[in-house]
Amino acid sequence: MHEHDHRSRTANVVATFETQDEADEALLELRLAGFRDRQIGYFARTPTGELTDLLERNFWITGATIGAVVGALLGIWLARILPNLESTYVRRLDAFGLMVTCATFGSLFLSCAGGIVGAGITRRWLPAPVELGREAAPFIIAVDAGEDRDPVIAALQHRGGYDIRSIGPVEPGYTTHYAAAHPA
Repeated sequence: MHEHDHRSRTANVVATFETQDEADEALLELRLAGFRDRQIGYFARTPTGELTDLLERNFWITGATIGAVVGALLGIWLARILPNLESTYVRRLDAFGLMVTCATFGSLFLSCAGGIVGAGITRRWLPAPVELGREAAPFIIAVDAGEDRDPVIAALQHRGGYDIRSIGPVEPGYTTHYAAAHPA
């Protein structure tokens, strides 16, 4: 799986949001301002107090692809076995048409099943940063703004962000207390 490689370890602006709509709008505004996903960390609090990375990809495409290939292979295998049954009706079936039909339906069915299973694979749960505590807002955006902190702070405040923290420059080899939100 391609792991989302954002830079929340070096984030120098962190904001909390009460609703996902506000956080999504702030994320969109940051993207429109030219910030890439690798510069943004977007986290949601789970019922257990941990965080999940909302920008991290899941496995639904992988599951659907594997399901399609396995379904096609099983369909072809089934189409080769069916004519060997002791039935006069089955012996008169078109072998190629039967193979295409079984492969298509097997591929479609297992592709859907694989996609559902892949989408259901849980994301990594991350420990909540100590500084934000367990009672913090459910959505957190951390941005590696570099020298452009002021426009980022203004954009986050404009979209409903509060408890905005601007962290000092990060020295080489040093990570801020927000590094716990996304271990390397």
